[in-house]
Amino acid sequence: MSDSAQIQVQGKGRITKDVIVTTAVLLFNRHGYDRTSMNDIAVALGITKAALYHHFVGKEEILIDGINRASDIIDRKLQERGNPAEASSDRVRNFIHAYGRALRDPMFCCFVLTDERVLGADGRQILHNCKRRNQRQLERLLEDAGVSADRVRGTALAIFGALNWCARAFGDHMDAEIASVMGVLSPLYAPENADRVKP
Repeated sequence: MSDSAQIQVQGKGRITKDVIVTTAVLLFNRHGYDRTSMNDIAVALGITKAALYHHFVGKEEILIDGINRASDIIDRKLQERGNPAEASSDRVRNFIHAYGRALRDPMFCCFVLTDERVLGADGRQILHNCKRRNQRQLERLLEDAGVSADRVRGTALAIFGALNWCARAFGDHMDAEIASVMGVLSPLYAPENADRVKP
């Protein structure tokens, strides 16, 4: 891979599972999970493939480890952003901002970019469960903010779609697009605009 020299810095020092997952995620994000081999990861780390297999049985196990780590990122971003005593519309805006900030983390971005069709059954289920967890969380916030039941799912999908598209379409250059999307979505949930998101 052409950028293995840049990523190899990640592998300097003791090779741990954290270093492996972090390095692999960067490769997955740049080249795609299906186009990144165990050999590519080993080269980027400056180790042998055998040493890599000492830590993980395969590429999917590395990705699943990354997905599990990513699911904690959005929770941390939400905790940084607000508190349960806020108005429900503020909690929706906080979720939008927390999710947008989480997308800037390569681990979380990998979770969003991964195409579940390239995974085995267990990997697909883990990825689906994590995505569904985020969706349910946003849907509950939208319900609390007064979005009608028949529009909650579509509204949540539209929010995720807009933010995730920034990561998919713009990659490493997504910051401005995410900021733009958050700038459009957040005001919709300001108390003075609450009626605009209701039927």
